[in-house]
Amino acid sequence: MEREKAKAMWMQTQGWTEAQFVEREEWAKENCICGTCPTYVNEEQQCAFCWPTVGRSDIIGEERNCYCGQCPVFNMSDWRFAYYCTRDSEISQMMEVSGEAAA
Repeated sequence: MEREKAKAMWMQTQGWTEAQFVEREEWAKENCICGTCPTYVNEEQQCAFCWPTVGRSDIIGEERNCYCGQCPVFNMSDWRFAYYCTRDSEISQMMEVSGEAAA
């Protein structure tokens, strides 16, 4: 899913302003545990793949014992998916499951 579309959809779903989105995005990047996950690879520089403006990695390819369920970002947000680094953000996975995904 295109990042700006995912961001707009997430802001609408949550009822957030742009400032609220940015504030929560910063918090997500500061509190995510992607770097400790067995699926994460040292070559990757990103984190918070669950976030709409980050999404899936172009580097990580193999899924190994996901830690998403242990992450404060995941738990604060009451999300349900996992392997964001290989499968895309929460909103993208939600749209895919509902059949509304758009590349």
